[in-house]
Formats: sequence, structure tokens, C-alpha cells
Amino acid sequence: MDVMKLANSLPMWIACGIPVVFVMIQALLFAREAYRSGEKVGLTKTQMNKAIKSSAVTSIGPSIVVLSGMLSLLVTVGGPVGWMRLSMIGSVMFESIAAGLGTSAVGVTLGTDPMTKEALTMAIWTMILCSVGWVLFGTFSANKMEKIEHKLSKGNEGTLTTIASTAIIGVFAAMVASHLSNLFIF
Repeated sequence: MDVMKLANSLPMWIACGIPVVFVMIQALLFAREAYRSGEKVGLTKTQMNKAIKSSAVTSIGPSIVVLSGMLSLLVTVGGPVGWMRLSMIGSVMFESIAAGLGTSAVGVTLGTDPMTKEALTMAIWTMILCSVGWVLFGTFSANKMEKIEHKLSKGNEGTLTTIASTAIIGVFAAMVASHLSNLFIF
């Protein structure tokens, strides 16, 4: 069987559709709870409807970026996986890098070499396993984040900003370092 036929098969659509349904249910539950909270704090229906409309409008721009990323994933790992991953994570950059790292582990360059079953499998596993930490961390530490932030910063907001900025710079430096080192190899 052709790899892309496998990637776009009905079982893949079903398997990838299940988590997307859960994400939609979660979004509806969050919206319902936000609406109830708005009523509790005394917002009028007009104010809440206006907030809903402005939120919908401001979500269009980021959604277009995610859609363009989904198109690139659609070509490389298939429609179901691209749809599922960007419905859940929404980070085009992360998904593309993770898929590329997964395929390179079996000697396939994503978007250049023909996709093999092993490369597709490695791309999907890499995308999933690399994001499991986010889900677990968010699940088990969300209610403790304020305490963690206060402990790290010792009450100084500048310290927390410095820690976050340093982490981001470190991540990007690690990603770029291998490319920069290639410039100096003759």
C-alpha cells in the first residue's frame, strides 16, 4: 500500500477524529463555563455577546497561519494527522520540526525524500511524544503555577521575565547552533 494512501485512510481519519472531538467538547465546556462566570460577575448578555464576537474575529488571523501549516503537514504526513495535530497543539513550527526530526531518524528528509512507512510512523510518534510533556505538565501543575512563579521570582516580576526570556533564547540557540556550525566547516 502506498504510504500516503495509508496516511489518508479511513482508519486514520477515525483515529485522528476522536481526539479532535474531545478538543471540540473541551472548547464548548470552556465557553459554557466562561459564559456562566460572566453572568456571575454581572456582565450583561450584550457585553458577553460582544466579547464572543470580538474573540471570534480576532481568532481568524492565527487560524489562517494554522491552516497554512496544516496544508504543509497534509502533503507530508497526511490530512488526518495534520488536522489532529494542529487542532490540538496549533503550533505549525513545532509540528514541522518534530515531523522532520522523526523522519530524519530513519534517513528520510521531510518534504524532499519520498515518505516511507517507517518515516511516517517516526514522524507521528515524534510529534505525539514530544508534546506529551506539555499535556502532563499542564494537567498536573496548572493549579500550582502561581506558587511556582512566586517561588522562582521571589516576588520580583523582572526575575520571572528574565527566566522566560533566557529559556526562549536558549531553545532557539540550540536549534540554530547546528546550522551555524555548518557555516564554519570547510
